[in-house]
Amino acid sequence: MPLRTIGLLELYADSYPSDPRREEVIFQTGMIHREMGQFEPAIAAFYRVLNAIIMAGEGGYGCIPKARADGSI
Repeated sequence: MPLRTIGLLELYADSYPSDPRREEVIFQTGMIHREMGQFEPAIAAFYRVLNAIIMAGEGGYGCIPKARADGSI
């Protein structure tokens, strides 16, 4: 089930590149990968978020939740 969810989220992010929630959707795919112990795809998703934020400019980072000191959201 989580792999299907990841696939749907990635399809959404690719289908709607101008959606203001796109970075959050990509971030959630990374979190799901991380929870499943799939660290390389998780890191790839997190880098994808960072690249999207950089491309969006300074205003693009507001949708990303802040991590707590223990690394949780």
